[in-house]
Amino acid sequence: MIFDDMGSQVGGEEASKVLKERGERAMRGESRIAAGHALTVILASMDLPLYAYANLAPDNTDFGDLTRFVSLLSRQREQFDPKVWDRTRGDVRARSMLNLLDVSLWGLAYAVAHDHVWRGDEGVRVPWLRIGPIRAIPAMQYSVTPIGPEYAVRTHLKSGPWNGAAYVRWTERIGPARQSGAGGSIGGWTTHGMKATLTADVWSHSVDGAGVHGALGIDFVDRPLRRATLTVSAGAKSSGYLSGFAMASGTYVTAGLNVRPW
Repeated sequence: MIFDDMGSQVGGEEASKVLKERGERAMRGESRIAAGHALTVILASMDLPLYAYANLAPDNTDFGDLTRFVSLLSRQREQFDPKVWDRTRGDVRARSMLNLLDVSLWGLAYAVAHDHVWRGDEGVRVPWLRIGPIRAIPAMQYSVTPIGPEYAVRTHLKSGPWNGAAYVRWTERIGPARQSGAGGSIGGWTTHGMKATLTADVWSHSVDGAGVHGALGIDFVDRPLRRATLTVSAGAKSSGYLSGFAMASGTYVTAGLNVRPW
């Protein structure tokens, strides 16, 4: 961990990032989703750049968590000149705009406007890009994390009954420290209303060493109405940073219930 002060975690941004990833995971196996589902993913996607852009505005004097992050980042680089701090603030604001390079964000925005608002459809199209037999939703991500600014190039994938995701990520180098990693998931096993997804992540930190995470998730779908879905996931990870997880190692079980009332 680069930062000793855990105020650098920027919890608001990470919460939006996790919400976006879970919302996109739920739409991977679908060709159409509910308009409310699409709006949730859109708002979570927009919060990533707007949170940094507003919080680090030149006229913003609030000492928020992202402002604290920039202060700690400048300190770790052993540069205390106010001009250097201001340049770091500008870099974080500008690079957060990379989150707008997202097919899911703009495709869903168009689908909500065209399908739901203009045509009055209850559902909206998932914005898959067709590449031969494969459909993809690529994106670029930039986020601030407890171990420094992180970049990620990722895509959701779908081919026939199979769906999944893949990504590579790396942090900026701060002194001798940098973390890089890759991961993905694959799903499509469906039987008796149950859908299984296997997830794996690996990473290497130049100071703290290598890490790994694996999990198996199962969705229990209420058939045939599909108004309720119970999601259960069991997994384990070694120590190290991974978005949405504790820094420490350990096993875990999570459960969630999604209900569509109408």
